[in-house]
Amino acid sequence: ILPSQMELELRYHLPQQHYKTILTKFPEKILSERILDNHYFDDEHLTLRRLRIGLRIRTHGNQTGIITLKYPPAGHTQGPRALKVRHEIEAAYALSKLTPVLQGKKSILALDGPPVSRLKQKLRHHRVGSIERLGALETRRTVLEMPRIGKMELDHCKVFNQTFYELEVETLNPKKTHRAIEFLLDFLAIPCVPATLSKLGRFLQEREKR
Repeated sequence: ILPSQMELELRYHLPQQHYKTILTKFPEKILSERILDNHYFDDEHLTLRRLRIGLRIRTHGNQTGIITLKYPPAGHTQGPRALKVRHEIEAAYALSKLTPVLQGKKSILALDGPPVSRLKQKLRHHRVGSIERLGALETRRTVLEMPRIGKMELDHCKVFNQTFYELEVETLNPKKTHRAIEFLLDFLAIPCVPATLSKLGRFLQEREKR
């Protein structure tokens, strides 16, 4: 069995004005800002989605990309409503290897590496069609270093003709971090609203409307 990392992530919905409030209130806390292109993969029947599997190629710049496989742990997880817990397996690839996949000239299953190997393992008892790129979601990610919270990500996302905003934090102590985020948002008079859909979920929701 290939190694995987358990991702514990707190995710919150932000209206545009509250996203801007945080950025303008704490400019000195900003560590970085970058554009991420998230390319999602599935077959025509969304079999991976039905199996609660997420498969993504994320690119940034023109040198490398990352393939990420996500799926939920067995059993029920407890914690704040904003908490999402998933197995996460990822690996970096030269963009030259990923470009034919993104262009539809090569199957993502033809690549080597831990995410693809684990995906094949999870699909061996299921009938799956040709796994292809469904489309992409663009994220402008701003990372801030916040007291009591640590690295906090503010995401400005664009998918088709829709825009949405999120606050995300990966943490090993969800309850403590959630309380710190509640305190921060309360200080800024911003409602604390857990995000109900993942970025993949939002992408598929908007794709279905096309």
